[in-house]
Amino acid sequence: MRRKILMMMAAFAIMICLVGGDSITAHAGSINETEPNNTKLEAQLIKANNQKPSDLPSEIFSEQVIKGTTSNEDQDWFKVFLTAGINYMSCNGDPYNFSIENESGSYYLQNKYWHSKQGITPYKLTVPESGYYYVKITGMTSSTSSYLFAIGGPTYDLGKIEVSSQEGSITMRSGRTQTANFNITNNNNLPERAIVYFIRMDGLKTTSAKNVSVSNSQGNSISLQQYVWQKNGLATLNMEARDNWRATFTYHKDTTFTPTLVLRYVYPVIE
Repeated sequence: MRRKILMMMAAFAIMICLVGGDSITAHAGSINETEPNNTKLEAQLIKANNQKPSDLPSEIFSEQVIKGTTSNEDQDWFKVFLTAGINYMSCNGDPYNFSIENESGSYYLQNKYWHSKQGITPYKLTVPESGYYYVKITGMTSSTSSYLFAIGGPTYDLGKIEVSSQEGSITMRSGRTQTANFNITNNNNLPERAIVYFIRMDGLKTTSAKNVSVSNSQGNSISLQQYVWQKNGLATLNMEARDNWRATFTYHKDTTFTPTLVLRYVYPVIE
């Protein structure tokens, strides 16, 4: 027990940030397990994950990611209020066993997380009714190992896609307007429910363009910042990446260019 407490104190002193690339890690707003939490009666009260797509690009978290250490001789118990319906146990860290049960001890999910820091692994569970549930974490070996998890709504991660226009190269005349289309409604490289938070248009001659705007079938129209031709902070618009995008260009000069649409997106890790 003393060894475990010392390791927890050391871990608490290290700031680990969440980054893109399929990793759920401890955050400034994350919670450390606290002893004693070795029995169901001693279960540590935690908050369910309620992360939103707009949270991740700006790294906003609040007491949703739990980090701790365990072994096969140590049980760590947590108590959390879950709403009825589909929930997710999102795991990372070293391999560990986990189970989720209700107040009366009926199991809703028992499994083993094996992937050892290779990325977020979500386990879906259906909660029959809203109420308090218990999560038990146990290590797989006698050696002390670390774990990370969030339970409740799905966690989110970042991705990027680059798409060439359907028209290929575009010839512009000075003072004229031209459009280009980027249909990615059926692109299998995009995760489900991916939400755009950043748009950039590549392939342009920086000083030749006057205006560039990007629109989608949802009725959103985004004017890109002049010269860099990009726009950030778009997650609150809830624009799905899988859409038929259209760009409108106005140029100062006669020119030919091949536009490429760059979308950065945030998506729920549910598979």
